[in-house]
Amino acid sequence: MHAQRAAISGNKYPSQSPTLNRLLEPSKKRYTINDVILSMLTKSPDGVVTLAPGIASRILDEMNFHGQRKRKPFRVNEHLTRILKGTWNPEYPVTLLVMSDGAMWLADGQHRMEAILQSGLSIRVRINLMQASNEHEARRIYAGFDRPEYIRNQNEMLDGLGAVEETGLKKETVRCLFRSLPIIINHMEHARSNQEESAAARSVEARIDLLPAWAPEAALYEAMVDTAEPALKRPLYGAGVMAVALYVLRYQPERAQEFWNGVVDAGALNKDDPRQRLMWDLLNRHLNAGSIRQGIQMTALAWTRWCEGSRMKMIRCTEGAPIVIWGTPLAKGNQS
Repeated sequence: MHAQRAAISGNKYPSQSPTLNRLLEPSKKRYTINDVILSMLTKSPDGVVTLAPGIASRILDEMNFHGQRKRKPFRVNEHLTRILKGTWNPEYPVTLLVMSDGAMWLADGQHRMEAILQSGLSIRVRINLMQASNEHEARRIYAGFDRPEYIRNQNEMLDGLGAVEETGLKKETVRCLFRSLPIIINHMEHARSNQEESAAARSVEARIDLLPAWAPEAALYEAMVDTAEPALKRPLYGAGVMAVALYVLRYQPERAQEFWNGVVDAGALNKDDPRQRLMWDLLNRHLNAGSIRQGIQMTALAWTRWCEGSRMKMIRCTEGAPIVIWGTPLAKGNQS
């Protein structure tokens, strides 16, 4: 009797057709990423879904297309930083293009997908679907994202953040502080150098966080620079020069104020005083974007020589020499 029941249970539907038997078998279909996304959106009333790293990986692998731009590590790191800090905003949408044949392309959001993949976390993201009748139309839509004329410049971003109101600084000072912070973060090296931390130093998120922290030093510097002649004020607000100024104002505030007041009003100083040498160099050297390190180095040299009580007939900048800043954590150089 017991054996008979076992035989019957092994053939539960003996009289059913082969077609019905196939339908009753567990499905072995592998759902496409399109199916997965559409299913998630169907269950989400507001279009915000939770993407696991594996889903993000499949979007990158299965929804990219020929001609899609390469992913930039810097942009991925910006998004990854927001995820890990808890400042990620799920309302910035990822846009998928849906063709008439059901194919989907990732039009905007691949850096965010890569950041989710690298984070190893399930992240909430808004997904927008846009219709495209064919591949030609899809490529035209894709080309409309992130065009230079649509992107906010640095000044517009700072205005939007309310950085002037938050710090109490003048607009010019805020902008110069924002340009100087990557140098400070990167141990007084130009943030586009090949230093290990250069990518982190250029992070917009890191600079936004640090603006209030360096505002007190920037306020002291602003008060001194405001009394300078216009021709001197411009180089004093150069990124490299200001970075050193803020750095010494933090670690040697009283001595630094004496130094910078002397640079601003150097006319009565001895010609071999490092402050006057620096003033003349700032007026006569072209400290453009290509020589930011020169601005850092000459300012650090003048500061260090003045603190040591030495005279200077000339400021000699040696390419590749370490940046030494007296009385600070870099007193022994930034490459020691």
